[in-house]
Amino acid sequence: MLKLIAKLLDSRLVLGLAIALMAVGSAQGSEVRAVRLGVHADHTRLVLDLSAPTQFTVTDGSANSLVIIQLADSAAAPKLQAALAGQGLVQAIDLEPRGKALEIRVALAPGARLQRYDT
Repeated sequence: MLKLIAKLLDSRLVLGLAIALMAVGSAQGSEVRAVRLGVHADHTRLVLDLSAPTQFTVTDGSANSLVIIQLADSAAAPKLQAALAGQGLVQAIDLEPRGKALEIRVALAPGARLQRYDT
């Protein structure tokens, strides 16, 4: 399992954005099977369950309360909703197809900013 960890910081809270890229199957044709949020006292964790290893980019738009995750050659599972309610420091999550890619737009609480690190 490969993980990308990022933190959203304000004066009191930390949001951990964890994208779990499951190493199952080929690197092509990945499907987002689930989106989960875990709210903790000092952070909120976002986990994306994928069917295969996937190339991705993360755009830090936290100055505008938005983080964009783009998954190459990916799609949402048919039963996965296109818009999900947020919890903690995540206000909402939208999944939008962009050609062969899937864009995941994460709306953040005002004042949160992204600090990214990989493990």
